[in-house]
Order: sequence, then C-alpha cells, then structure tokens
Amino acid sequence: MGRKYGKRFREFIGSKIEVQGAKAVKSFYAVNSVAYLNGRAPMQVEWHVSDKSGSVRYFNIIIEGINMLATERTEIAAMLARRKGDIAALTADLQQAG
Repeated sequence: MGRKYGKRFREFIGSKIEVQGAKAVKSFYAVNSVAYLNGRAPMQVEWHVSDKSGSVRYFNIIIEGINMLATERTEIAAMLARRKGDIAALTADLQQAG
C-alpha cells in the first residue's frame, strides 16, 4: 500500500494544499481542502483524521468525491476473490504491486 500511494503522493511535490475548514464527525474530523497540483485544475480533497490510535493520523481521503478507503476495500476484496480466498497469494501479489 505504501508503494502504491507513495507514487501517487509524488504528484503533490511542488504543489499546494489549502485547508478550507474542519468539522467533527462521529469519532473523527473531516478536513476539507483544495489541492492545487502543478498543471492541473484544483481538486477538492477531504481528509478523515483520527487520534484513536494515540497519535493523530489520517485514515481516509476523498478526492473529488471518490472515497479511497472504500475503493481500496473493494479492490482488495476482488483480488482475494480471484485467488479463491488464498491470503498468502494475495499477500504475495500485493508485495509486487505498486
């Protein structure tokens, strides 16, 4: 996962993220922002942030209405189904991904 998203976050180098506001939602905060990436139109980005683990961390990003947590869950579930529930095969494939 780190390799996959590490590549995506490289797109943000030299860009600007402007925080618009934040609000409490159940047990986390939703932080609304606009990302200004070089050579692209501004994008609405919502970060879900929690301190339940003992430190403040984001656990979900919604980019232009696309929920990355839900998308990942769906992708991983489909990969596991294609491997007939074989966790070892899924793990091996994920290590190669990115």
